Amino acid sequence: MKKNWLLFPALMLIACNCFTQKNNGALVFSIGPSLPIGDYSSTDIMNSSAGLAKAGEIVSFSFYSKRKKQFGFTAAIQAQRNPLNTKELENDFSQAQFGQSFVFASNGSTPPPPPSYTKYPNWKFDKHAWFTASLLVGCYAEFVSHNPSLSFITKLMIGGVYASSPKVNGSSITDTATARYQQNSRSGFGFTYLLSGGIKCHLSKKLSLFGDLEYAATNDIKFKDLKTSFFSTHGSPGSPNYSSAYATRTTDGEQIIANINLRIGIGLHL
Repeated sequence: MKKNWLLFPALMLIACNCFTQKNNGALVFSIGPSLPIGDYSSTDIMNSSAGLAKAGEIVSFSFYSKRKKQFGFTAAIQAQRNPLNTKELENDFSQAQFGQSFVFASNGSTPPPPPSYTKYPNWKFDKHAWFTASLLVGCYAEFVSHNPSLSFITKLMIGGVYASSPKVNGSSITDTATARYQQNSRSGFGFTYLLSGGIKCHLSKKLSLFGDLEYAATNDIKFKDLKTSFFSTHGSPGSPNYSSAYATRTTDGEQIIANINLRIGIGLHL
């Protein structure tokens, strides 16, 4: 993973070198909220495409190079984090009917519960998050308004993305029963694209304020070898009615990561 991170600054420098023209470029740092949409935000654990993602954060470092009066090229490195919706996960698991073969995995299969089942209340899950890092290139158009210090920008970008799924680690503990559920974190690579519209406000000859509202999505990213396990006990150890059960499964998962992002940033004109 560390080696993959080292590639991003190098690729960004190459992109900047290809796009740069003297005195017409800008470097922009921006940050803002990232709102998951579609199946990525779904909290239905019986939905095989549910991502259970909550609103998170996005950070972006961009380069703009104008080639004509209104058009230019742009490149960006972005990092995004969306926490796992543990509150909804706890509610769903507390109401779920469990059999020994129960498995929750994005795009995995969930066998129907057996005729006999058990409910476990008061689930608690650890806080973990989805994470993505992407490198994008594309083009933009800038339209100056009646106010010369204010302009509007639209962008279309595509690129590669690295994504890491969250760990899922929860338990339900009562006086008469215990249950534990775990799913490991896996990573994968895919493609991403974004469409955005925003404004640029000139603060001085060197500085500008940028604001972007964007839609960003990936392809169906595959996460190989997602291992899930479920362990439960009933009764007190050593007592005649004590019993325990353990089930595990390894499967591949897929997830489309889609967000509406709002970013505010500061730009330095070169």
